[in-house]
Amino acid sequence: MSLNAADKVIGILLCIVASASAQVSDDANMNYLTNDHLRIGVDLNRGGAIAYLGFAGEDRNLINTHDTGRYIQQSYYSGPRPYGAAHPAWKDWPWNPIGAGDVYNHRATVLDHQNDGKTLYVKTRPMQWALDNVPGDCTFETWITLRDNVASVKCRLNNDRNFDKDYGSFSQELPAVYVIASLDQLVTYAGDAPFTNQPVTHIDHVGIPWTAWNSTECWSAFVGKDGRGVGLVQTHTLRWIGGFNIAPGEGDTHADATGYFAPVRDEILDAHIHYDYHYQIVLGSVDDIRKVARQAADDVLLDFHFEATGSRLGWTYRHARDMGLPTTGPLKVVLEEDDPQLLSPPQAWQADRTKVLRLRAAFRTNQPTARLFWRCLGDADFTEEESLDFPVISDGQMHAYQLMMHDQPTWRGIIVQLRLDPCERGGAGQWVNIRDLRADPDN
Repeated sequence: MSLNAADKVIGILLCIVASASAQVSDDANMNYLTNDHLRIGVDLNRGGAIAYLGFAGEDRNLINTHDTGRYIQQSYYSGPRPYGAAHPAWKDWPWNPIGAGDVYNHRATVLDHQNDGKTLYVKTRPMQWALDNVPGDCTFETWITLRDNVASVKCRLNNDRNFDKDYGSFSQELPAVYVIASLDQLVTYAGDAPFTNQPVTHIDHVGIPWTAWNSTECWSAFVGKDGRGVGLVQTHTLRWIGGFNIAPGEGDTHADATGYFAPVRDEILDAHIHYDYHYQIVLGSVDDIRKVARQAADDVLLDFHFEATGSRLGWTYRHARDMGLPTTGPLKVVLEEDDPQLLSPPQAWQADRTKVLRLRAAFRTNQPTARLFWRCLGDADFTEEESLDFPVISDGQMHAYQLMMHDQPTWRGIIVQLRLDPCERGGAGQWVNIRDLRADPDN
């Protein structure tokens, strides 16, 4: 994520934890899943947001539910901005459906819920956070399953909006997590040697706005003085924001004091998109959390199959646009402006595991070359030194291209983002259709 995008995330989200919304009353209607290691529960009176998380056999809730902007819940951002007659404190607030309820404490509605003891499912009509009792023009779905000390959560946004404008990308919380302040240490791993048992990174940040960091092992955690706590593993997101709103210490689930984090990345949310993401909540020690993250990371390669998934897979654009989702076939990007750029989501890829990239694409441009850029961990932006020109056949037909990354001296360490520039000068009738971009499995 660019620095500007990170600043945008922090600017958008800083108000929720410091919100003026009324504290929720203690009239929860809970539905739980439990095993020998943990207990997790959703509040059916507040949209089915996750309102309880604790170790099995212990009567201690680790989730902060001070107001409807907290919990562990789905929350999404898109245009227009501003959206509707927003609360005076959020005059420029964008479209923002949220799973528990709005700033005025109007609650989201549970449309369906099921619990067979193995999977807990909730379907929700969310509320627009900054508006007064306005339901979202979308629904949320959540599936929760348990395995040992891990809760696996699948989230889905079903948009049913009435617009034909491209609002571009907004940063998303995937998800938003608020915990009790007695989990007083925020830790992650942000170094350049992931999964080699290096010391963890402590995030010592108090106050608004939140701070931001790159988690190269794709996890962060809040732990208490006993060394145990709540970890979140999100394998497809490098960038995180978070901290404590006030100095951490004692405080139960209803206290104003809280810890917050969210893995974040930019996404384009179309009018009728079905948008899915997954994460894992881990209860235990930092070693327990890192073990789960390591197992999840074994499956993470540089691998974008646009045609097979019918999705952008987190890619966004500068000076370009696609034909919108849902779609079938390749990702179709229109190149009408100069300097069109296609940007991957920030992730953490090991350069030595990606020696050759394979691109399958059809180009219709006015030049015989394209350029691939990459950013390494610690880079503030893309540079000419970290780029590769490659020849393309600009006949509008699908062709396969092999990019020999192991020959590039700056392809090293941890690669955190890619950028594809199909051409330098766009124009009417120019486009690129991309079937996939992936590490060549044979190299």
